[in-house]
Amino acid sequence: MKKFIIFLLSFIVLSYVLEIGSGLILTLMYTPEITFATTQSQTVEFGAIANPFPYSFALLAGCIAYFLSQRLYHAK
Repeated sequence: MKKFIIFLLSFIVLSYVLEIGSGLILTLMYTPEITFATTQSQTVEFGAIANPFPYSFALLAGCIAYFLSQRLYHAK
């Protein structure tokens, strides 16, 4: 169980680090499109509400992969 907790925590930390890193790279490479419109909107939108559990399927897949690898390792 200790190996599973270490695997799960490292998986979560690495996924967040990669997510933040890719966001930084995408932000650095972004060039906004400059347009001159006759009417400018006065509303500001910061985005939509995203899925609160974006990594739930990846976490599930990681858990299943871990248990399968442990089962295959002990079967030898």
